[in-house]
Amino acid sequence: MKRLFSARINFDLMSNTFKKQKNLLIIFSILLSITFPFAIIVRIISNTPIYFDSTGTEFLPLLFIATVFLLLATPLIFFNYLTSKRSVDFMHALPIKRKDLFITQMITSLLFIVIPFTISYWGGYILLYLFQGLSVELAHFTLFVKAILLFAVIQAPTHFVIMNTGTTSDSIIYSIIMFLAPYIAYGAFEIFASTFIVGVESLSSSNLLMFISPSAALFKLLIFNNSNISPILVILYWLVANMIFTAVTIHLYERWRSERSELPFNNRYFFSLVSSTFIAFLLVFTLSVFSFDSKSPWRFLAIQNLLIPVLFTFVVYVILDTIRKRSFQRLTKSLKRYSIIAISTLLLTTIIYVTQGFGYSNFIPDVDDIDSIMVTSNLG
Repeated sequence: MKRLFSARINFDLMSNTFKKQKNLLIIFSILLSITFPFAIIVRIISNTPIYFDSTGTEFLPLLFIATVFLLLATPLIFFNYLTSKRSVDFMHALPIKRKDLFITQMITSLLFIVIPFTISYWGGYILLYLFQGLSVELAHFTLFVKAILLFAVIQAPTHFVIMNTGTTSDSIIYSIIMFLAPYIAYGAFEIFASTFIVGVESLSSSNLLMFISPSAALFKLLIFNNSNISPILVILYWLVANMIFTAVTIHLYERWRSERSELPFNNRYFFSLVSSTFIAFLLVFTLSVFSFDSKSPWRFLAIQNLLIPVLFTFVVYVILDTIRKRSFQRLTKSLKRYSIIAISTLLLTTIIYVTQGFGYSNFIPDVDDIDSIMVTSNLG
């Protein structure tokens, strides 16, 4: 954490980057503007009604989706030098401390999204103010500030992935995995628990996903505005998590060795940890989906329900392992590793099922803690 707070932005390097990449900034501005101000202009010219209220407009979801996509992709551009030994040696030969270099590149990549987003966001709202009679609301300003704060958090996993991979292709693959993993984990827990553990209700109305995925927090809190929890609390949670995440990433960057560039990974534990966790969540998710309509109480272990999820996740793991080794000659070793992951996952899910969530279903609250009781039945 000390490295994070002692790091300084090198404004000369940042200014030089902006000059060299100004065309990229223009492209991003045009791309995001298509989703909001340009879309409004088209509606105005065609005299088509535009939906809006005091808190938002129908164009905001598309603007935020496009912004999230760019947030994930932009760090791959500004840290692309890490995929070349020669470029790494050149950048690290600059009279800039590594922690300062990382912070400068990180902030620059964020600004290349924040500036186009600002142009598009306020460009769209100004058009609504001038031509659609929308009144200026404090909510428009607070939404903007909250979004900017979450943007920095959404980029953090991509930075972490880049510091553990040595090629652009591997960075892209594992950035996508890191982005999807919280949603798959949430879906796996949601379907498995509500299906196999007595007394567990659907989590679709809960706030759990907002605390495991910053992009989910962005969409649920700011765009759809359908959470009963304070946005400030969620944003503070993610800002603290981002500080910790960034401090770890800076530590990894300071230990970067140029000889690891152009190799799939520069951290021998990264692939095992990320791929194993992802495959385990994916197995539980697909297993729960395929056993949803079966009648047997042990349906998630029935062969007809196991076959497709196991084969599917095995193929996914083999693909990831093949990309890692750049060879198809390690199928036997991949099978052994996958077997350990699958058996461990099935063993854990079986324990959870047998114990009904480690005693959750048998838990009886105190009378004073009961506000209401609801009884549901699937009987006709």
